[in-house]
Amino acid sequence: WLKSFVRRAAPALRAGCPRPSAAMAAAAGLPRRICSRITGPCQRVCKLFRGLYQDSPLAFSLAITIILLILLIGSLFSMTVSQYVGSRGAAVADLLVFWLFARLVARALLFPGSLKLFQRNTEATFRVEMARQYAHFLRQTWTFLRHAARQSESMLRGVSADGIMRGFAVVETLTASYRMQQQQHEVKLSKTQIEIQNLAQEIERWLKAAQVKPPSEQGRQGHPVPLMDWIRQQVACQQMTRAGNQAALHALMSVELFGNEEEAMSGIERLEQLLAAIDELRHSNLSFFATACRFLRVPAVGSLNQLRTELQMRYGGQRCWVRTRGGSKVDGMFIPCDGPAGEAGQDEGLAEDVPLKAGATSRSPIFSGPTIVWCNPNAAYYETMVYQASVLKFWLSHGCNLFFFNYSGYGASTGLPSPGRIAEDGDAVIAFLKGKGITQIGVYGRSIGGVTACHLARKHPDVVQLLIADRTMSQLQTAAKYLYGAWAATGLQFTRMIHTNTDNFWEVRCYKLLMVDPKDTMILECAALRTAIALRVVERMNAEERLSIDDDTLQGLAEVWRFFQALFAICENDDEGLETALGQDPGRPARQPALMREDPRSTDCRVKTAPEAGGGSSDGTPSQGVGGGASGAGRERVSTQWLQDNAALVRSTLSPLVDQIRSLLDIVGDQLEGGGTTLNDAFLDNPSDPEWAIRCMLASIQVWGTLGDQRGEFESLGDSPPTVSRSGGGTAGEPHPQLSRAPVSDREIELFLRKDIVQDFLPHREATPQRLREIAKLLTPEAISAYHRRLSRSRVAQARKELRRRISALQPALATLTASGSAGAVGTTPSGSSGGSGGAAGGAGAAAGGEVAGSAEQVERLVRSIQGLLGEIEGFVSMLGRFFKSVDLALPYSRQKGHLGDPTLPDTTPVSDSSDEKVLEASVEALKLGSLEPQPAIDHSVAGYIMHLDCGHNGVLDEVDCRQLALHLRAARFGRASPLDF
Repeated sequence: WLKSFVRRAAPALRAGCPRPSAAMAAAAGLPRRICSRITGPCQRVCKLFRGLYQDSPLAFSLAITIILLILLIGSLFSMTVSQYVGSRGAAVADLLVFWLFARLVARALLFPGSLKLFQRNTEATFRVEMARQYAHFLRQTWTFLRHAARQSESMLRGVSADGIMRGFAVVETLTASYRMQQQQHEVKLSKTQIEIQNLAQEIERWLKAAQVKPPSEQGRQGHPVPLMDWIRQQVACQQMTRAGNQAALHALMSVELFGNEEEAMSGIERLEQLLAAIDELRHSNLSFFATACRFLRVPAVGSLNQLRTELQMRYGGQRCWVRTRGGSKVDGMFIPCDGPAGEAGQDEGLAEDVPLKAGATSRSPIFSGPTIVWCNPNAAYYETMVYQASVLKFWLSHGCNLFFFNYSGYGASTGLPSPGRIAEDGDAVIAFLKGKGITQIGVYGRSIGGVTACHLARKHPDVVQLLIADRTMSQLQTAAKYLYGAWAATGLQFTRMIHTNTDNFWEVRCYKLLMVDPKDTMILECAALRTAIALRVVERMNAEERLSIDDDTLQGLAEVWRFFQALFAICENDDEGLETALGQDPGRPARQPALMREDPRSTDCRVKTAPEAGGGSSDGTPSQGVGGGASGAGRERVSTQWLQDNAALVRSTLSPLVDQIRSLLDIVGDQLEGGGTTLNDAFLDNPSDPEWAIRCMLASIQVWGTLGDQRGEFESLGDSPPTVSRSGGGTAGEPHPQLSRAPVSDREIELFLRKDIVQDFLPHREATPQRLREIAKLLTPEAISAYHRRLSRSRVAQARKELRRRISALQPALATLTASGSAGAVGTTPSGSSGGSGGAAGGAGAAAGGEVAGSAEQVERLVRSIQGLLGEIEGFVSMLGRFFKSVDLALPYSRQKGHLGDPTLPDTTPVSDSSDEKVLEASVEALKLGSLEPQPAIDHSVAGYIMHLDCGHNGVLDEVDCRQLALHLRAARFGRASPLDF
């Protein structure tokens, strides 16, 4: 009630009191800023704790208990030490123990895979999933065998010949896996594992000797044949034709087991026992103590030992031990491309839901040819790659060997991980491969693995020919800062768990590829390596080639965005959104920086400051907004705090127009995009420092261009232009001979990058698989990079044109709103009825005049502020358009001669906005036709190439991503072309 009373009384008190000075306003806002600095972090911590408790109450309770125990132990330790060395010695000991504990926590957060508890959690996940798959196929086998032994007369529902065969493979896999763990890996099996192994061995012996009597053509029982051979025949029959499914099912229903009935009963009983033991592994209906004991033990199935043996059996891998410089042993696995799964097309048994067949390769792999060194993320083990068959199949089919390894402290590797230690592990792996005679190496690093990959590519340029940095960060401390807060970055610096990745990537001179996901929730845009590289590329451009915007200008744009966020929150009664907008407001004095419209001839956008008491600019000329000169009440713009104090007036006045204003801002917020990050994303990802987020986005749009919507409608840039004929001859309307024309049009590049084209139903006739293969043969990484940069020009031009159109449509409503507000204030009708017209805007103005008497001046201030702020946004978009136009058409690019004018003449572009827009659209059309390349040229040997994903931080590449990656491998001349590509 008190808060509501203060909000209503504030306008009257403000009108009757003298206007405070800027110093008094700043002093009055000091307590509020101090309180916000204290309460803001406390609210975020409370919200974090509440979210953790809601996600997992048990884990939250355990964490709080552990923290309290640590505090208790620390207090007891300090009291004990102080009795022997005094209070000062105890303080020193406490600081040392605190530093060691902080380093332990930092290591646990950066390298969770080094913790045994995390390893057990990973193994528990695989235990449940593998037990589910095993039980599914074993149940089909058990059901069929009971029916064949005439123990059941029910229908074989959910049973297929393929499922029965895979059930046989489960038995063989368990037997071979346990045997290999004992013989090659020297693993001591647990009691449960021994029981499962004995059951699987007995069942395997019986299945190999079992026979069946299939029905003959006359319906009688035929001659006995081996059970497993007959099942294979049924699987082949089932895969040949669709009618084979019914024939195979009929055969399964009619077949009978042949031989000793007691042996058959004993084999089926053992299979039932094995099925029960597997089912028990995936159930969680145990007591707390039993569940904890099972969690802490090595699981019977799904352990890293079993996954390692399956990796060997499936792909013919060889386990390798690599000794590092520090004396640690690194566990690795070399998988040759000429192994069991190396040839393209042999994908039988490689799917994740297909159990392995028995038998490990006895042939030693040959260490030769191009080899990819795989650097894992911080929470992964190389053994789990066995269930990423599509990834392994891609690399092996392209003639690349794979070398996986676990960092120090991960899995069976010894030692403790750190940013420097994992780099040393990579050095030891490279030395090991060089000692085996391998001279063509590529390094792949995802997440924190990018730290190792970039280090190896820089330190070993003699053998490393390919670097792929997949969803990695520029600095460890920067990634922690933007994900958790400044305290996390400070903690990493305090514990020396820091590493800089940008310099290593920048100095590498082999073929470099950045794989990024713009919507990555772990490594945000401001912390991504691609952003740091874009900022460095822009920094090294010439002054006339880069977009130079000072911090005050970006700060003004952020304030404009914050203002409209508060406006929308008030009109929609969104208290949380309003608090967020007001919490970001730094509470600036009356002299605030503001964006102003610049001379169209200039590409530099410099800040103008609104005067304290006048409406003119710093040079004495009156400032012009979208709605004309700012005079009278419109001279002083309202702030976000003013919006909150006059919430009723704002809501009643602008509610009919809020959707129109929001759609207008969405044009800018969604269309302006740099490398997949829109202007809206920049404000949301970094609310504490939006200026830096905008600068990062602008650097990405200059270097990487615009990603576009790979799943939405086709871009207007994608209109198929006339291209040079494939035979090399030109067309009649071809531009100047010096102008290069791409062999693949932008429309075809769009088709190549599309992710919503389903092979069963092609919405676009030109996107046939054969056409996509033809495009892949002609396309180059340079063409894709130029396409994204051309798309950025087109997006800016479209956003500028649409923004102006919508602002023009909004202006009459705002003008009518101001006139209606004045009429409501002057008139004597208390109900607020207006005699004028103007639709919803006029009605809203009349309602405002009736509800808040004498508020005409406030309404006019509000409308003038909105007009001025919209003008600033329009000026920012226009500045981007003029920049791209001036750079792409700038001298001395002589190869554009003869198409867009004589380069010897000075730039005589008219200064009017309409003429400026025509020139911008002309340049965009030239970019569409391929006759004009975006400028300045990017040196990809330094900046590398970029490849966009949309699978999240831990997702697997899809078919389109693999198609792009194959294109980069061909450009890097690494590996061989796969028949799957063409």
